[in-house]
Amino acid sequence: MGAQNNPKQFGIPDHVAMHYSQQHQRENMVAVLNEIKSHAKEYESAYQTVGDFYLRMGDGESAIASIARACRRTPRRRPSTRRASSKCSCGRQAHRGG
Repeated sequence: MGAQNNPKQFGIPDHVAMHYSQQHQRENMVAVLNEIKSHAKEYESAYQTVGDFYLRMGDGESAIASIARACRRTPRRRPSTRRASSKCSCGRQAHRGG
């Protein structure tokens, strides 16, 4: 596979997986998706990308499994200690009552 020669181009395997899906070649599609996940160290969105792919294909179970794995791999961020601004995104003071 050409994408193996340049694993930094992670969009290419996604397109190859789509091709295999359209050709009803699930085994090849899964192999390509596993290849994407194998680069999770240098491509931190690998599991999210695969989950999104499965979701687009209508495979909710596989999508949830992959996205859950992505969530477990993502370091937790500490909540901001800044006070929330009382200004609305429009620049005025926060609107009252909706």
